[in-house]
Formats: sequence, structure tokens, C-alpha cells
Amino acid sequence: MARNRVRSSSIAEGLQGKAAKEGEGVGMILSIASGKGGTGKTTIAINLALSLGATVQLLDCDVEEPNAHLFIHPTWTRLSPSTHRFLKWLG
Repeated sequence: MARNRVRSSSIAEGLQGKAAKEGEGVGMILSIASGKGGTGKTTIAINLALSLGATVQLLDCDVEEPNAHLFIHPTWTRLSPSTHRFLKWLG
């Protein structure tokens, strides 16, 4: 039996190529989901986003603890009033 081995870097390269072919706007939407907590969804999502490059948008939709920002330390360039209120609410 032949086994297919795929490196994670080749997956990232393939996704980058797909997004580049799509042109402007949203090229591809990936969702990392699970019904169980503690499975590493945030870790996988962040590593995938970082491997794809600087043109990736990451949205952490965790209701109880959205903590992707703890891993990537984002810099805010422009805040809407609602985002500013939300960040103050987060503490």
C-alpha cells in the first residue's frame, strides 16, 4: 500500500496559491470547530493563520474565552467605537 504523506508546509503553500488565484477580497474561508473544549482549536487556527502569511484574517468566535490574542499579540491600527467599547469591556 502506498501511503500519502503531506507536510503541513505543503498544505499552507497550496492554500496560499488558492487564495492568490482568487484575486482581491476573500479567497478562502477556513473554519476550525469542535463541540468539545480543550481540543486545541485556537492553537491549530493560529498556527494555520501564521503559516499562511500576513494577508490572513483570524476571527476567534469562542463565546466564553476568545483568547487568540494571547498568542499573536495583535496591533490595532484603527478602532471603531463599538470595538473600542468591546475591548474596554474585555479588560
